Parts: sequence; C-alpha cells; structure tokens
Amino acid sequence: MRSTTVFLTAGVLCAVLVACSGSNSAGSSGDAGGSDSPTVKRAPVDEPSGDEWEGLADITYTAPPATPLALGQPWQWTSTRGNGAKATGTTAVLAYEQYKPTTGSTDARLRYDQLRVRVCNKDGAPVAVNRQFFALLRPDGDVDTQNVRNPDPEKAFPTKTLFLKPGECKEGTIEFLGNPDSRPLVAIWGPNGAPRAATWAIPQ
Repeated sequence: MRSTTVFLTAGVLCAVLVACSGSNSAGSSGDAGGSDSPTVKRAPVDEPSGDEWEGLADITYTAPPATPLALGQPWQWTSTRGNGAKATGTTAVLAYEQYKPTTGSTDARLRYDQLRVRVCNKDGAPVAVNRQFFALLRPDGDVDTQNVRNPDPEKAFPTKTLFLKPGECKEGTIEFLGNPDSRPLVAIWGPNGAPRAATWAIPQ
C-alpha cells in the first residue's frame, strides 16, 4: 500500500480509515517506503470565534449505520459537544452525477463529478457544517477529497464553516475532479468526532 499525504480534517480521516479499512487519498501524494499509515496534514479551518464554537473541539457523534445508505436516505445523528451541549439532526447525500460538463466551456476536459447534499439541525445546539467533511471513495481505494470550484456558487454547499440553528437546513452541491472511467463506490460524510464515516452507495 502506498503512503499518502491526506488533506482531510482529522474527523474525516479517522472516519474514512475505520469505514474503508485504510485507503489512499486523492490529495498530494509521496512515497515513504511502503508504510501502511497515511501522513496526516489538517485541512485549513476557520478560526474559532464566538459562543457558537464553545465545546466544538471535543464534539462526538453517534455511530452511523455500518452499511451504506441509499442516495436520498437521511442519517439521523446526535452530537455532543465537549461542554455537554447536544444537537440532533440529519445528513443525506441526495444525488450523484458523473463527469458533468462545465457550462460555457469549450474544453471537453473541464468536467466534474457532483454530489448534492443536505444537512439539517432538528434540535439543540448550533451545528457546524462545511463541504470539507464530504468525500468520494473510488473503486481503486482512493478517497477523493479534491473539491473544485463550483460553477454555480449560488447552489454550492458552503466552503467555510456555517452554523445551523435548530430548524435550519443547508442543501447544496459539491464538485470533485471529473473521472469519465469510474464511478465512486460510495459518498462519505465524516465530521470531526464521528466514530466512523457515514456512507451512501453510488449506483453503478
């Protein structure tokens, strides 16, 4: 197995390794002599500020189902912050589209794979969401976290941390580097504090 540098949050990395039994990332790679353990580099995150961030560093989530969910099927979770504040909510990967052309571009190579996702806060403390918790697992074991610029920013899932209050939802699209030859096996959501990643099966 190659040693790879994984550009993930610690939560996604840990969750993916548990759910997928170790895999290579689509981040920058290097060979360190065949080690089975990835080298971790944290993705940049927003600087904490305000009461919304209190206890967030030590948040935990209930475990997701051990088998992949169907597209559109929500996972209902409960989170507990380090200060004891709880929240309940749902996350769903609603749809997947492969190798979409970029609107207005004449370059056939400028294509992308797209997820449409939704996260809801049903009750409790504010819930932090952003697109860095989502990824794709490819058939060769690569975990694709390379989000690309959304061609329609108004429909994009947020790149910076957004806090959902009780009763609020956020839905949007996440784009990855296009791959015309292989569909991912599953879509992944692995927030910080999750014991493993929640997964949604991609129809083949």
